[in-house]
Amino acid sequence: MEAEVATIKLLLIVILIVLCITTISVLFREISSFIAYQGKKERVRSNEFTAKAYGYLERCEYDELEEHSKNRINTYPNDYSAYFFLGKAHFYKKNYPKAKENFDKVLEIEPALDDVVGYWIYKIDEIMSVKPKLVK
Repeated sequence: MEAEVATIKLLLIVILIVLCITTISVLFREISSFIAYQGKKERVRSNEFTAKAYGYLERCEYDELEEHSKNRINTYPNDYSAYFFLGKAHFYKKNYPKAKENFDKVLEIEPALDDVVGYWIYKIDEIMSVKPKLVK
């Protein structure tokens, strides 16, 4: 009788372990799905931000672009694209020191964008060296 009780206890422990492993596996899968979903939502929000920013640029609405970019930075402080568009807004508003500051921030966050951002920094350096009196 004691052997049967011990066998039943052992069997219950094994079943409990299997249930725990199954539950953990399901939870892990659900968490992974949730994280992937959040990433997709963020990419959609990022695409919406970028589309709106390009619209402001095309319409030469630099104040709106500046505000739009600052709002994005407040929500996502490491979004290099927001700093890039903020830099362009300042550039077109002829606030070259602020533009350069934002382009430098892009490179701080994403150094691989050196070619793209380097162009804008070069243009700023060129403008500032030729017409330093016009720089704010």
